[in-house]
Amino acid sequence: MPEMIFRRPLDIQSAFDHLYSLNQLEGCLDEERGYAVVGHSFGGYTTVALSGSVVDTSASAEYCSETGASPWLCDEVATYAAAQGSGVYDLSDDRIWAGIPMAPAGYEVLIGGLNQVDIAMMVLGGEKDTSTTMTDQVEPI
Repeated sequence: MPEMIFRRPLDIQSAFDHLYSLNQLEGCLDEERGYAVVGHSFGGYTTVALSGSVVDTSASAEYCSETGASPWLCDEVATYAAAQGSGVYDLSDDRIWAGIPMAPAGYEVLIGGLNQVDIAMMVLGGEKDTSTTMTDQVEPI
């Protein structure tokens, strides 16, 4: 799981590269114009990370310690940092021109880099969602 947090945005970049390399999607993909990205829940985290929010393991650890935030993501980032090293991980793709995270999870992972996002974003959430709540996840993102 810890590796997946850091690998998912890179997988999307690789998928775009692969689709473009097929040369069978003329008119559908334009490598020069880039792409928009949309994701739901943990895919929302992936969307925000791809859109420019770096993952700062120290900022995440501090936030998790101070707030008692979601232990599953806090623990996963701590495990990754212990194995791979603390630091700032830039998982963004500068070809992305817009992001739409829907009911995004992962605020505790993204907290150190949200101010790095400088593209158009439309963040969606729902008040009855008890997993990615408006207060703890959606509104902060």
